[in-house]
Amino acid sequence: MTPHGEATVLLVTLFTDERAIYSTCLRSQGFEVLAADGPEHALALATEVLPDVVVTRILQPGQSMNGLELLRRLKQHPASAHIPVVVITSLMQPEFRAEATESGCDGYLLLPTVPDALIAEIRRVVSGATTRSIA
Repeated sequence: MTPHGEATVLLVTLFTDERAIYSTCLRSQGFEVLAADGPEHALALATEVLPDVVVTRILQPGQSMNGLELLRRLKQHPASAHIPVVVITSLMQPEFRAEATESGCDGYLLLPTVPDALIAEIRRVVSGATTRSIA
């Protein structure tokens, strides 16, 4: 947690503009943001830094693993198994949500996700709330 009580967020997306937009909005709300441009980088950061929450896309084109594989590896690693993971994705089919949930996903947001919705979801999962704050 930051000195202001907000979470440290590890944001995983290969899209530079998406990292910039979400990072700026999260920082403006007091979050510390670590950005990773792919799942391999994120896995190394997460197990070293132990952020309060990981936010990842499912689709990670050109990477050795996708966001769901990152989710599974984080949940299987003893050091990072406790870290909540929020998935942001354009994949609206129920099978993707089911796979994410079975893999240990704590939050699932469909893109386009406005920053306020992402902030609310991050606060919800970090607080340990079980009721979704957004649809």
